[in-house]
Amino acid sequence: MLPFFRAAVRLARAPVTRATTRSRLASSLARSRPFDFSKHAKRVYNKSYQRPQPLESAVPLVGRILRLGLLQWASRPTFYFEAGAISATMGAFYLYHLERVPLSNRLRFNIMYPPFEQLIGEMAYDHFKEELEGQILPDDDPRVIQVRRVLETLVKHADLPIECDWEVVVVDSDVANAFVVPGGKIFVNTGILSVCGDDDGIAAVLGHEMAHNVARHVSESMSRDAVLMVTASFLQLFWNVPGRVSERVFRAAMSLPGSRAQESEADRIGLVIMAQSCYDPKAAVRFWRRMQEIEAKDGAVPEIISTHPSSKRREAELEALLPEAHQSAQSSKCHVVGKHVDDFNILALTQYSMARQVSDARDSL
Repeated sequence: MLPFFRAAVRLARAPVTRATTRSRLASSLARSRPFDFSKHAKRVYNKSYQRPQPLESAVPLVGRILRLGLLQWASRPTFYFEAGAISATMGAFYLYHLERVPLSNRLRFNIMYPPFEQLIGEMAYDHFKEELEGQILPDDDPRVIQVRRVLETLVKHADLPIECDWEVVVVDSDVANAFVVPGGKIFVNTGILSVCGDDDGIAAVLGHEMAHNVARHVSESMSRDAVLMVTASFLQLFWNVPGRVSERVFRAAMSLPGSRAQESEADRIGLVIMAQSCYDPKAAVRFWRRMQEIEAKDGAVPEIISTHPSSKRREAELEALLPEAHQSAQSSKCHVVGKHVDDFNILALTQYSMARQVSDARDSL
């Protein structure tokens, strides 16, 4: 116990530090409370310095470490062999995932498999059904009946390369828009029906959306975005290029042009689909002409920063494709059936005329 008492005596004899002027002023301000910090009051002024984000601070450090590791790797005698092997592997991976787009035969890169795409479509379908609850028209609505009748005709007569559970949902919205999710679920706003005008115009819109699903454009876009994301991350880590900058550059250079190319491709495939079902292909040209009039009133986004081509360009491209569409109509199933129906009508009229002549001859006798 003796060491304990000795320590207590030393503490008791230690000099007491006098409070400085600043500390006394701070204590007096604390006691007087010049600002009311209660829950019903607002602080007159409060400023706190923004703390650096851990991820933003770590990126340059990780980049320096990776660059140092890359330099050390480049100094190895087996560098060229290893780099060549990695490049060959990446090239083989890219070539393995190249495929042809149905009906257009365009070569594209796609790493998304149909089961994964189907899962995304089911999730998107449930999401939009929940989000648009209260706006979806009932089955007995005349507009729903009309749109579904056109869709059934397209599915029945068009020579589609894939089997799909096609379904259309009509949404009560003034926005002139329609879209499709993977799996063949098409959402059509009532605002676009007035632009369509008739069944031929509706067939042009539905054929375009069906073409997106047939060509698997969603999978292609996801594959392209995955490559761009990896490339942007590589540039940010190794060369300190800000992620937002590289993302915007790649979006303007690749994503937007790729999206516009998909829209033009869907226009072409959709034109063939509606022509094979014996709808008038010229209705697609008239549709985009009417869309130009709407955009002239409401204003349109410049094509260079848009995901879709301009309505004027789409009208011109579709008009140039009309001969191909008419050729598809000539070889379609509905055209063959219609031709036989005409022959049957001519034969029936001939037989009726002959029977009428025989009957008149008998009456004259």
